[in-house]
This record gives sequence, C-alpha cells and structure tokens, in this order.
Amino acid sequence: MKRLARTGYASVLLVALGLAGYAAVLLHFDPRSLPENYGNTDAVLFAGAQPNQPLIVLLGGGDGCNAWAEPTAQQRRERLLDQGYAILALEYFSGLCRDEDSETPSDLDRISIDGIYLAVVAAARDSRISRDCIAVVGASAGAMVALTLASYYPDIKAVVGTVPANIVYPAGGVYPRLTSALSHDGNPLPYAPITLMAGIAFLREGTLGLFNAMLDNEEGMEQGAIAVERINGPILLVSATLDEVWPSTRMSDLMIERLRRNNFRHPYQHVPLATDHSGRSQPIAPIVDAFLEEHFLSDAHSGCPR
Repeated sequence: MKRLARTGYASVLLVALGLAGYAAVLLHFDPRSLPENYGNTDAVLFAGAQPNQPLIVLLGGGDGCNAWAEPTAQQRRERLLDQGYAILALEYFSGLCRDEDSETPSDLDRISIDGIYLAVVAAARDSRISRDCIAVVGASAGAMVALTLASYYPDIKAVVGTVPANIVYPAGGVYPRLTSALSHDGNPLPYAPITLMAGIAFLREGTLGLFNAMLDNEEGMEQGAIAVERINGPILLVSATLDEVWPSTRMSDLMIERLRRNNFRHPYQHVPLATDHSGRSQPIAPIVDAFLEEHFLSDAHSGCPR
C-alpha cells in the first residue's frame, strides 16, 4: 500500500512539474511577435530535362526537416521522377534538424502558408515545369499544411493528405502557445483550441485522446476546421485505422462529410488503411500514384500537358 501511495505521489509530482514547466513557457511566449525566420522555407527542386513536367510539392510531418531531399529518400524520388513528375522537396520548419545554420522557423509556430506558396511559385518558374499542373502531397502535419495551402491558392490543382488532420491546431502541438500553428499574411489562422477536457484526456490517453476530445468540442472544431471545400481540384485522403498519434480516420471522415455537404465538384476519396501513423505496414505509394494518374494528370481541369 505504501508503495502504491509513493507511486501516486510521484505521478502527481511529475504532472505538477510538467504543468509548471509549461506555465513557464507560456509566461515567456509573446504571441504578438512573429517567430524567427518567419516565412522562410528550404526548397529543393528535382526535375528531368524535358519541358512541361507536372510538379509535386512534398511536405514532411511534425518532425520538421526536409526528409524528401535527403539521400534516404532517393529511391522514392526516383519513382516519381520516372513517372514524369518534377519534385519540390520543401522544408517549412527545421524541427529535429535545427542547427546554427538553419534558416527556417524552428518549430510549428504560425508557419506562413504564403511563404510556402512563394516557394512553389518560384519553382514553377523553372522552364521545365508546367505552371498549370501543380499538386501538393503532405503527411501528418504536412497534410494539414497541404490542405490549408490548397484551400487558399486555386492554382494548386490536386492535394494528397496521408494520416491528415482536418483542423488547424495550436502552435506547439500538445503544448499550445496560445496562437495558431499556421498563418497567412502575418496573421495567425483560426485554430481548434485545447480545452481543459482535452488536456485531461491527454494526461490519460496521450495525443490520441487529446485530439479526440478536441473533435468532440464542436464549436472549437468548426473554428479550426480546414475549408477543404475551397480546394480547386481532386483530394485524396489516406488514413490509418490504428493511428496512435491522432484519429486520422475520424478526421478524414469529417472532411469527406464536409465536402459532401458543400457539393464539392471535384473527385475526392478516403482510403482507410489498417496501419499506424507511420504507414509503413501498408503500401501507400500505389494508391497515391493511381489517384494522381486518374484524377490529376488525366483531368483536363488540372492543366497538365497530356
């Protein structure tokens, strides 16, 4: 019994220390000042020699970095290049790759979607790229960014989100900083708040419980919902039914419901897979390839040179 009591006291102490540390972060956070390197991106273009190549913009997840530009992604890049695509591997925050030479924001704090868009426009000026044939593919946090980006800029003609979120969430993720993870024109975007009940769910069930509780808050969810109905092209969502990070299947279903409710005029599809958030146990690439071939490259609306 004494051992159980000591364990209980230790748990309470750890929670108290965590809350104290979080309070210290909030006290030193100024939401009026934009983060260092605001609007900067690190973009690397991979393209063949031929003209009029469709461009796929690749956005990584919550770890930050520019994983698609790394040697470890060479095989995946070559698969897309062999299909005739040009690739823009884009880092929108440095995250785990942060060092003294980093020129992108350090974390997911008011990331400038217009800064990302400017990087896409700059790449599309390359003579090898078809400016009217641009798709964005994002995973996890990158899917949130991709869907939001496309909802603002109609010259993005297709979006693929794997294990996506349907909401913009607070800067800092589960340790919110009283502002948005994304911004536009220097202004934080509306975001779904983390309520007290969501905080309690996080302590009990981790991030999965946190995000489920956030979705249960209908007013907050609507406030932070991504306006996917404004996207000017086909949408593919690939979710994980065993997702341990957030309920990507539930979030994808909510986006599909929103598209139906708004009579979305482009093709859209949700493919739930029996996998975890990493998606490593299921072949996602063939699903994405087939969707883009049918609904992006072969669609006259996309402007792709076929």
